[in-house]
Amino acid sequence: MLGRDDEVDDIVQDTFVRALDGLKRLENPLRIKPYLASTAVRLTLRRLRRRRVQRAFGLWERWHPTLLSTPRANGEHRALLSDVYRVLDGRSADEQVAWSLRYLEGERLERVAELLGCSLSTAKRRIAAVDAAMEEAHRD
Repeated sequence: MLGRDDEVDDIVQDTFVRALDGLKRLENPLRIKPYLASTAVRLTLRRLRRRRVQRAFGLWERWHPTLLSTPRANGEHRALLSDVYRVLDGRSADEQVAWSLRYLEGERLERVAELLGCSLSTAKRRIAAVDAAMEEAHRD
């Protein structure tokens, strides 16, 4: 969802640090997986929003294909990923994460809405906005 492998480890570590603090409040131990997933999504949203503010002040570089390590991808796949993340980089954090959960992570629409803490129609609207941006970028 971040489009940068160098940030994934930070999100995973932060997720588990938060989980350690929050586990004592978790009433049902069977809910650990959804709890971890929603925590990771919230931290990712926060990171993407912070990135946008930093970018506005020139403190963050725009997405570049060399930031994504894909050792098994061929040149065509790398180019496609580059196009995808370039479009995502121009969208809001909520839209980026909704689209990524749906198409990159393969989550059902209902699960996307649940993870984002929004209605199903809002999740659909966010995904559709990125779909439209992808189509427009493909035409250019």
